[in-house]
Amino acid sequence: MKYVKILMFLLTATLFSVACQQNTSEEVSVEYACPMDCENGKVYDEPGRCPVCKMSLEEVAQESDERLENMDTEMSIFNMDSEWLNQNGETFNLKSLKGEPFVLSMIYTRCEAACPRLVADMQQIEKQQEDENLRFVLVSMDPDNDTPDTLKIYADYNRLESPRWVLLTGDKENSRMFSNLIAMKYRKVSEKDFSHSNMINLFNQKGELVFQQEGLGVDNSALIAAIDELKK
Repeated sequence: MKYVKILMFLLTATLFSVACQQNTSEEVSVEYACPMDCENGKVYDEPGRCPVCKMSLEEVAQESDERLENMDTEMSIFNMDSEWLNQNGETFNLKSLKGEPFVLSMIYTRCEAACPRLVADMQQIEKQQEDENLRFVLVSMDPDNDTPDTLKIYADYNRLESPRWVLLTGDKENSRMFSNLIAMKYRKVSEKDFSHSNMINLFNQKGELVFQQEGLGVDNSALIAAIDELKK
């Protein structure tokens, strides 16, 4: 949890410009309030003057309850403007993960050391979570090699056939942007190998990063507890 606050700041800074571009054309209700807040938040349906300080009431735009419920926060990865393909060669929008928690890690399929262990750790989490709506997402850091066909072979080899598993590939820019959003570091060190952080990330129903587990083969009880808390 120690990096989550920092990551929330990074997410806000990176996605703020995207969030600001969201369509605000939906109908909003208009109320009026004193600019000095003389009446502790009291609002009026029509313009006029504050009965206390006599200043003109100012408009206070109120988002509809439905819009507030459905809109993505500035810290949500759903604001990321990116294109992905899954292991079946289908276009995948990150927003399709909205509504349920999901567990995510970045890997590359040619990795012979850390990545197989990360996947095994995620499979252990899967075994402890019976909720079929909980998704497990693997994002490639090596899109040049990890084509949808390669991801499909990788999924079959590692027995990731369940619909709960989503393997994604995009382009180098999207992979790098995504890694920055979760403060995951990686760099290419040879023709086929990458040096990278080993992290399993938990996102809530709104696409906000809420927990990170670092390391390989570590005790996952804190992550399991975080998942259970999200499902309450």
